[in-house]
Parts: sequence; structure tokens; C-alpha cells
Amino acid sequence: RVYLPRGEWIDYWSGKKFRGPGWRQMRPETGMPIILVRGGSIIPMGPQIEYVDEKAADPLLLDIYPNGVSSFTLYEDDGDTYAYESGAYATTPFHCRETETGIDFEIGPAKGEYRGKVAERGFVLQIRGTTKPKSVQVGGRPLAEIAPDSQKEVAANETFELKPAAALEKERPGGQWGNFSSGWYYVMKDGYDRV
Repeated sequence: RVYLPRGEWIDYWSGKKFRGPGWRQMRPETGMPIILVRGGSIIPMGPQIEYVDEKAADPLLLDIYPNGVSSFTLYEDDGDTYAYESGAYATTPFHCRETETGIDFEIGPAKGEYRGKVAERGFVLQIRGTTKPKSVQVGGRPLAEIAPDSQKEVAANETFELKPAAALEKERPGGQWGNFSSGWYYVMKDGYDRV
């Protein structure tokens, strides 16, 4: 039995949606813990690493569960010293807002410095539970929709270790995103598995 506070909750594994407040009877899948994500969450995810300086989180994947207006501030430091106590850290604000016409997502500038900070970073936005957009824009400029063949290639090779856009530019044609250094694609499944 799990008590869900007020709001929308999403099963991380199945994408099934629940409404709180109230008690729910939940049975975990074999070998999988129950993980519930609150509606409105913005979850940063980086590559799998064995130790702090193994590789930079570039690009940074943001797993986004739109629900009204929400925000998140990413905090980063060198992960190794106490230099953060003297102000050696950076913060990056993220804001998500559902509107009548779609979803607005804003990535603010990173503020602050620390040893090992990524100078320029790419982002992969994984927006869950939405209908297929008519268009996707960055800074008012439309992004290209990745063709279905390229989309299958991306889905087959899905990883948090995507290459930065600058590296992809040098690899054209080919590479994980085909002829695109940036773009968007849509996967239609049920509930919050629509990405």
C-alpha cells in the first residue's frame, strides 16, 4: 500500500498515471522497485559513470513530465573537493509551462564556475505524456523533424552518451542523428510513454 500526496504521479516504468491524495495498492514488477515521478518533475540524467571525473554529462538528458508550471535548478560542483563551500559551483535553471498551444521549456544560462565545468553543453529533452507536436522551436527557429528511418536508428541506439552537436556536425552524413546535428522525433505509445 502506497500513500500518494495531492497531485499527479506517474509510474516510472509503465508510464501509468495516478491521482493523489489517497492510498493505492501497488505491486512491483519482478526485480523492479516501485518508482513514482511527481507530475511537473524535471529530472536530469547523465551517462552511467564509475567515478566523478570519468566523463562529462554532455549532452545532459532532461526527463520532463509536464504538469502546469514547474521549475528545477540544476546544481553542479567538482564533486571531489570542498571548493563549493567557497562558492565554486554552478546552477542552471529550467522552467516548464503547459499552455493552451503546447509546452514551453526554458533553459536559463549556467551561473557560477568550478573546476571541470563543461564550457558548452548540449541538451536532450525527453518530454513525456504529450501529443505529437506540429512543430518544435528553439529560440523561435523551427527544428527539423527527424525522418522515420533516422528515428528508428536513434531509438535502436538510444543512450545517454549521445555526442555533442558540434561533434555531430563534423560527422555528417551518418552518425547517430543521421544528417541532423539537432532535431526532434516523436514516439507514440500509451500515457506517459508518448515522448
